[in-house]
Order: sequence, then C-alpha cells, then structure tokens
Amino acid sequence: MRPVVVIIIMLAAILSQGCNSFKPRMPRPISVPCGVSKDEFIRTASQLLQQNGYQIAEADAAIGRGQGNHVPVYTGLDENLLVNGPYVFEANYAGEAIIVNVFVVLREQNGKVKVLRTLDESNNTSETDKKYFVPVLNGLRQLCGK
Repeated sequence: MRPVVVIIIMLAAILSQGCNSFKPRMPRPISVPCGVSKDEFIRTASQLLQQNGYQIAEADAAIGRGQGNHVPVYTGLDENLLVNGPYVFEANYAGEAIIVNVFVVLREQNGKVKVLRTLDESNNTSETDKKYFVPVLNGLRQLCGK
C-alpha cells in the first residue's frame, strides 16, 4: 500500500473514533405533567434540592424557575480518584408541566460556567450521575401526582 493511502485510512479511523465518543451538550429536557401552583412547585423543588445536597441558586415563584447547584463529590484515592459533578439542576414551571434540565458543569477561574455534559434518565446517563438528580425528579413527580 502507498504511504498516502495508509495515512488516509489512519486519519479516517481516528476521526470516526472521535465522533463516536462525542457527547452532546444540548439540553435533554425531562418533562413532567403537573398542575400545582407555581408557589407550591418552587417551595417543594427548593426543599427537595436542599434535602439532596444542592444549594439554591434561584427560587423565583413569579416566573416559576428554580435552580440548584451541587458541588463536586470526590471518591477514591490517588489514581483511583473519581469526581462526580458539579451538577446544576434547573426546573421550570411551564403551565401544565414542569421542564427539568440537569447539567455537569465546569466552573472556570474567570467565573464562567461551561456545560460539559447534559443528563437525563436514559441509558446515556450513568447510574452514578443519576443518583444525584433522580431523587429530586422523583419528588417532583410525586408532587405532581405522576
């Protein structure tokens, strides 16, 4: 084989691996039918977030928006160190439903927040990540009766 052909084949293999490992950063909203008031939704969402280790970043009943931040959790030691999070849990009241988005973020030194991954309840999200947001989501489902 010619060296040029070999290089092209190698580049194609490398690019295909890169595309396969790409994880989208677009929101993957979770919708829950809900008919409670905005005030009740925000009050309960704030309580659930705090009970599950989140700090409340926003709780605005007027617009029906709540947001909680969860600090990173470090497990393991030395080269076995694992980092879970930090997580951002956003819940928005949208009339007859609530819309939830969950993100793993990176807080840069300049104060900007960069979304690394978006999470949902599908198989695309690890069970380790799910344990940090599913209890809040299940509590909201219970509030809404679904």
